[in-house]
Amino acid sequence: MAQPNLTLKSEKATKSHNPQYLACGLLCIGGFLGGTITGWSSPGLPSIQATGHFSLLPSDLSWIASIVHLGLLASAPMAGYMIRKIGRRNTLLFSSIPFVIGSTALAFPLQVWIFYVGRFFDGLGLGFSIIAGSVYLSEISEPTLRGSLSVVWFVSIRLGVLFSYGVGSLISHDKLSGISALLSVVFGLSILFLPESPRWLMAKWRRQQAIDALCWLRACDASMPSPKILLEINE
Repeated sequence: MAQPNLTLKSEKATKSHNPQYLACGLLCIGGFLGGTITGWSSPGLPSIQATGHFSLLPSDLSWIASIVHLGLLASAPMAGYMIRKIGRRNTLLFSSIPFVIGSTALAFPLQVWIFYVGRFFDGLGLGFSIIAGSVYLSEISEPTLRGSLSVVWFVSIRLGVLFSYGVGSLISHDKLSGISALLSVVFGLSILFLPESPRWLMAKWRRQQAIDALCWLRACDASMPSPKILLEINE
Protein backbone atom coordinates (compact mmCIF):
# COMPACT_ATOMS: atom_id res chain seq x y z
CA MET A 1 0.00 0.00 0.00
CA ALA A 2 2.96 2.32 0.56
CA GLN A 3 4.22 2.02 -3.02
CA PRO A 4 1.65 4.43 -4.60
CA ASN A 5 2.45 7.08 -1.99
CA LEU A 6 6.18 6.77 -2.69
CA THR A 7 5.54 7.06 -6.42
CA LEU A 8 3.36 10.14 -5.92
CA LYS A 9 6.01 11.82 -3.79
CA SER A 10 8.66 11.02 -6.39
CA GLU A 11 6.53 12.55 -9.16
CA LYS A 12 5.95 15.70 -7.11
CA ALA A 13 9.66 16.03 -6.39
CA THR A 14 10.49 15.62 -10.08
CA LYS A 15 7.92 18.26 -11.02
CA SER A 16 9.32 20.72 -8.48
CA HIS A 17 12.81 20.21 -9.89
CA ASN A 18 11.88 20.83 -13.53
CA PRO A 19 12.03 24.66 -13.39
CA GLN A 20 15.48 24.44 -11.80
CA TYR A 21 16.62 22.12 -14.59
CA LEU A 22 15.19 24.59 -17.11
CA ALA A 23 16.99 27.52 -15.48
CA CYS A 24 20.26 25.58 -15.48
CA GLY A 25 19.76 24.67 -19.14
CA LEU A 26 19.23 28.29 -20.14
CA LEU A 27 22.29 29.34 -18.15
CA CYS A 28 24.27 26.63 -19.93
CA ILE A 29 23.73 28.53 -23.18
CA GLY A 30 25.81 31.31 -21.67
CA GLY A 31 28.33 28.82 -20.32
CA PHE A 32 28.69 27.21 -23.75
CA LEU A 33 29.04 30.67 -25.31
CA GLY A 34 31.77 31.55 -22.83
CA GLY A 35 33.58 28.36 -23.75
CA THR A 36 33.46 29.12 -27.48
CA ILE A 37 34.95 32.55 -26.79
CA THR A 38 37.65 31.11 -24.53
CA GLY A 39 38.69 28.59 -27.18
CA TRP A 40 38.31 30.97 -30.16
CA SER A 41 41.97 31.95 -30.45
CA SER A 42 43.23 28.42 -31.07
CA PRO A 43 41.48 27.94 -34.45
CA GLY A 44 40.82 31.66 -35.02
CA LEU A 45 44.39 32.96 -35.24
CA PRO A 46 45.58 30.41 -37.85
CA SER A 47 42.40 31.14 -39.83
CA ILE A 48 43.13 34.87 -39.81
CA GLN A 49 46.67 34.27 -41.04
CA ALA A 50 45.43 31.89 -43.73
CA THR A 51 43.18 34.52 -45.29
CA GLY A 52 46.10 36.85 -46.02
CA HIS A 53 43.81 39.89 -45.63
CA PHE A 54 45.63 41.26 -42.61
CA SER A 55 49.30 41.98 -41.96
CA LEU A 56 49.67 40.76 -38.41
CA LEU A 57 52.86 40.85 -36.38
CA PRO A 58 53.53 38.15 -33.77
CA SER A 59 52.73 40.76 -31.12
CA ASP A 60 49.33 41.35 -32.76
CA LEU A 61 48.52 37.66 -32.56
CA SER A 62 49.53 37.55 -28.91
CA TRP A 63 47.37 40.54 -28.04
CA ILE A 64 44.35 39.24 -29.96
CA ALA A 65 44.63 35.98 -28.05
CA SER A 66 45.14 37.52 -24.63
CA ILE A 67 43.14 40.75 -24.59
CA VAL A 68 40.00 38.78 -23.79
CA HIS A 69 41.45 38.25 -20.33
CA LEU A 70 41.89 42.00 -19.89
CA GLY A 71 38.19 42.37 -20.62
CA LEU A 72 37.41 39.70 -18.07
CA LEU A 73 39.64 41.43 -15.52
CA ALA A 74 37.89 44.74 -16.13
CA SER A 75 34.38 43.33 -15.86
CA ALA A 76 34.87 41.23 -12.71
CA PRO A 77 34.76 44.14 -10.23
CA MET A 78 31.83 45.69 -12.12
CA ALA A 79 29.99 42.38 -12.09
CA GLY A 80 30.37 42.10 -8.33
CA TYR A 81 28.83 45.55 -7.94
CA MET A 82 26.04 44.97 -10.47
CA ILE A 83 24.79 41.69 -9.01
CA ARG A 84 24.27 43.53 -5.74
CA LYS A 85 22.83 46.70 -7.27
CA ILE A 86 20.59 45.55 -10.14
CA GLY A 87 20.31 41.82 -9.45
CA ARG A 88 21.72 38.55 -10.71
CA ARG A 89 19.24 38.11 -13.57
CA ASN A 90 19.67 41.65 -14.89
CA THR A 91 23.46 41.30 -14.79
CA LEU A 92 23.17 38.11 -16.83
CA LEU A 93 20.92 39.93 -19.27
CA PHE A 94 23.41 42.78 -19.48
CA SER A 95 26.26 40.34 -20.19
CA SER A 96 24.67 39.43 -23.52
CA ILE A 97 25.29 43.00 -24.80
CA PRO A 98 29.12 42.90 -24.81
CA PHE A 99 28.88 39.33 -26.10
CA VAL A 100 26.84 40.50 -29.10
CA ILE A 101 29.12 43.48 -29.74
CA GLY A 102 32.32 41.47 -29.45
CA SER A 103 31.26 38.47 -31.51
CA THR A 104 29.69 40.66 -34.21
CA ALA A 105 32.88 42.71 -34.48
CA LEU A 106 34.93 39.53 -34.91
CA ALA A 107 32.50 38.26 -37.54
CA PHE A 108 33.05 41.41 -39.65
CA PRO A 109 36.67 42.47 -39.07
CA LEU A 110 37.45 45.28 -41.51
CA GLN A 111 40.70 46.29 -39.82
CA VAL A 112 43.14 44.80 -37.34
CA TRP A 113 42.00 46.99 -34.44
CA ILE A 114 38.51 45.48 -34.69
CA PHE A 115 39.96 42.16 -33.52
CA TYR A 116 41.20 43.92 -30.39
CA VAL A 117 37.83 45.53 -29.74
CA GLY A 118 35.90 42.34 -30.41
CA ARG A 119 38.01 40.19 -28.14
CA PHE A 120 37.95 42.80 -25.37
CA PHE A 121 34.15 43.02 -25.43
CA ASP A 122 33.91 39.24 -25.44
CA GLY A 123 36.05 39.27 -22.30
CA LEU A 124 33.70 41.78 -20.70
CA GLY A 125 30.71 39.53 -21.38
CA LEU A 126 32.63 36.54 -20.09
CA GLY A 127 33.36 38.19 -16.75
CA PHE A 128 29.78 39.35 -16.23
CA SER A 129 28.24 36.00 -17.16
CA ILE A 130 30.57 33.77 -15.12
CA ILE A 131 30.21 35.75 -11.89
CA ALA A 132 26.47 36.42 -12.19
CA GLY A 133 25.74 32.91 -13.48
CA SER A 134 27.53 31.08 -10.68
CA VAL A 135 25.86 33.23 -7.99
CA TYR A 136 22.42 32.97 -9.61
CA LEU A 137 22.58 29.20 -10.00
CA SER A 138 23.70 28.65 -6.41
CA GLU A 139 20.86 30.84 -5.09
CA ILE A 140 17.96 29.40 -7.09
CA SER A 141 18.76 25.70 -6.66
CA GLU A 142 17.82 23.47 -3.76
CA PRO A 143 20.70 22.13 -1.65
CA THR A 144 20.16 18.61 -3.01
CA LEU A 145 20.56 19.84 -6.61
CA ARG A 146 23.05 22.66 -6.19
CA GLY A 147 26.18 20.60 -6.65
CA SER A 148 25.00 18.66 -9.70
CA LEU A 149 23.58 21.75 -11.45
CA SER A 150 26.83 23.65 -10.86
CA VAL A 151 28.78 20.77 -12.39
CA VAL A 152 26.51 20.76 -15.45
CA TRP A 153 27.02 24.50 -15.88
CA PHE A 154 30.81 24.25 -15.74
CA VAL A 155 30.73 21.25 -18.09
CA SER A 156 28.84 23.41 -20.61
CA ILE A 157 31.78 25.85 -20.58
CA ARG A 158 34.21 23.03 -21.38
CA LEU A 159 31.92 21.81 -24.15
CA GLY A 160 32.02 25.31 -25.63
CA VAL A 161 35.81 25.19 -25.68
CA LEU A 162 35.68 21.77 -27.34
CA PHE A 163 33.22 23.15 -29.89
CA SER A 164 35.62 25.96 -30.82
CA TYR A 165 38.49 23.54 -31.21
CA GLY A 166 36.50 21.05 -33.29
CA VAL A 167 34.20 23.18 -35.41
CA GLY A 168 36.68 26.06 -35.56
CA SER A 169 39.16 23.81 -37.34
CA LEU A 170 36.60 23.25 -40.10
CA ILE A 171 35.27 26.77 -40.66
CA SER A 172 36.78 30.27 -40.85
CA HIS A 173 37.21 32.59 -37.88
CA ASP A 174 34.44 34.94 -39.02
CA LYS A 175 31.91 32.11 -39.31
CA LEU A 176 32.88 30.83 -35.86
CA SER A 177 32.35 34.35 -34.51
CA GLY A 178 29.02 34.52 -36.32
CA ILE A 179 27.90 31.42 -34.43
CA SER A 180 28.95 33.06 -31.16
CA ALA A 181 27.01 36.21 -32.08
CA LEU A 182 23.89 34.12 -32.70
CA LEU A 183 24.36 32.31 -29.40
CA SER A 184 24.72 35.69 -27.68
CA VAL A 185 21.29 36.76 -28.91
CA VAL A 186 19.74 33.42 -27.93
CA PHE A 187 21.33 33.66 -24.49
CA GLY A 188 20.01 37.18 -23.91
CA LEU A 189 16.49 36.17 -24.95
CA SER A 190 16.57 33.05 -22.78
CA ILE A 191 17.37 35.06 -19.64
CA LEU A 192 14.11 36.99 -20.12
CA PHE A 193 12.21 33.82 -19.19
CA LEU A 194 13.96 33.45 -15.83
CA PRO A 195 12.88 35.05 -12.54
CA GLU A 196 15.19 37.11 -10.38
CA SER A 197 17.02 35.38 -7.54
CA PRO A 198 14.66 35.15 -4.53
CA ARG A 199 17.59 35.79 -2.20
CA TRP A 200 18.40 39.07 -3.94
CA LEU A 201 14.73 40.09 -3.85
CA MET A 202 14.59 39.41 -0.12
CA ALA A 203 17.77 41.44 0.35
CA LYS A 204 15.88 44.33 -1.27
CA TRP A 205 12.82 43.70 0.97
CA ARG A 206 10.66 42.58 -1.96
CA ARG A 207 9.02 39.72 -0.11
CA GLN A 208 6.07 39.09 -2.41
CA GLN A 209 8.26 39.16 -5.52
CA ALA A 210 10.62 36.74 -3.79
CA ILE A 211 7.72 34.38 -3.03
CA ASP A 212 6.53 34.57 -6.65
CA ALA A 213 10.04 33.85 -7.96
CA LEU A 214 10.58 30.96 -5.56
CA CYS A 215 7.18 29.47 -6.40
CA TRP A 216 8.13 29.60 -10.10
CA LEU A 217 11.41 27.85 -9.35
CA ARG A 218 9.74 25.21 -7.15
CA ALA A 219 6.73 24.68 -9.46
CA CYS A 220 4.07 25.63 -6.92
CA ASP A 221 1.06 27.93 -6.87
CA ALA A 222 2.16 31.48 -6.04
CA SER A 223 -1.32 32.34 -4.73
CA MET A 224 -1.04 29.54 -2.15
CA PRO A 225 2.64 29.10 -1.24
CA SER A 226 3.36 25.96 0.73
CA PRO A 227 4.84 26.01 4.25
CA LYS A 228 8.09 24.75 2.73
CA ILE A 229 8.24 27.81 0.46
CA LEU A 230 7.50 30.19 3.32
CA LEU A 231 10.16 28.49 5.44
CA GLU A 232 12.73 28.97 2.71
CA ILE A 233 11.69 32.62 2.37
CA ASN A 234 12.09 33.16 6.11
CA GLU A 235 15.54 31.56 6.03
